[in-house]
Order: sequence, then structure tokens, then C-alpha cells
Amino acid sequence: MPQGAYCIGKNSGVFHPGWSACPDKQGTGKMLICDGAVIPNENIWCQTVNIEQNKSYAFSAWVTAVFSRAPPIMQFSINGELLGEPFGANNTPCEWQEFFHVWNSSQNTSANICIVNQNTEGQGNDFAIDNISLRETCFDTDSVVINITDSVAIDLGSGFKFCPGDVKVLENLASNEINGAQYSWSTGESTE
Repeated sequence: MPQGAYCIGKNSGVFHPGWSACPDKQGTGKMLICDGAVIPNENIWCQTVNIEQNKSYAFSAWVTAVFSRAPPIMQFSINGELLGEPFGANNTPCEWQEFFHVWNSSQNTSANICIVNQNTEGQGNDFAIDNISLRETCFDTDSVVINITDSVAIDLGSGFKFCPGDVKVLENLASNEINGAQYSWSTGESTE
């Protein structure tokens, strides 16, 4: 394959004798396989999709080197806005790594997603990309108030510190009992 060329396939080893035989991320489909370009800021892939205004979207893509020398340095953007810092894949072939970034659509009704490889090394710089997605995010939060009286002794294990203002995740044990003390959630529920 010439530099800057790409193909779509199930196994990277089929397209170049020096590449590792990496399957796609799930091992059941196809992926984009590239011989990295030596031209700076050349788009590898772009696609425009419809979106809703003023929504948060989660962008993610999985990247792996298919050759151990000079792994890719990916830069992702939407509508020309860079998403995070350049993402350097490690040099272990077939070890998939995820890039993830939350992006807000503001007044946009479409998103032009582009991927650039910032590594312009001529020898190596070969990689695969899979499972590119842009999905609307959903955030949910809740809070819990814990009142502890002086007569209750709770052992949360060594190294566990609980200070005023700290937020910790606790789970209700199936036995619903610690050192003989009974407790329940504020809803009255006493199960996990």
C-alpha cells in the first residue's frame, strides 16, 4: 500500500506483509486500515452527520497500531474544533485504545467529523481505526446525606478517609448489618 492509502477490511495483515494480523475491535466486522500519510494535517476520514442544537455528544474512536514502528498520533475534530489533545496510540500492534471526548453542539445542526494523523513518519505510522461514534450524552446525578452518631463505629477498611464535604460511593450490604448496627436507605429500603 502506498503512504496515505487506506482500505476497509477484517484483518490488517491481509493488506501488507509487514503488518500484524489485527482483527477489528470486536473481531466480527470491518475497520479502516491506513498506511499513514507523510503530508502534515491530511484528513484520513471526514463525515458530516445531522445533530441537534445545544446538546452534549460523546465522540469516541478506537485506534491501534498495525506495525510497531512510529505509531499514529491522531487528532480528532468536529466542525474544525479540535477535540482534546492529539491522541498517541502505543506501539504494540493490535492493542486497541479508545479516544473519548464530550462535545457540545451549540447552535450547530450538523457535525463534520474529521480525523488527522499528526505523525508524518514515512517508515511505520500504520494503523487501524474502528467503532467511530458520536452519541448524545445523558447525565444524571443524585446525592445522599449520611448522619453518623458518636455511638456508631463503622470500619470501612484501612486507608479509607471520610472528611466533611467528601463524596463517597457506598453500597448497602445484603446482610444489612455492620458490627451489630442496623441501617437502611432514606427510602426505607434495606436491600442492595
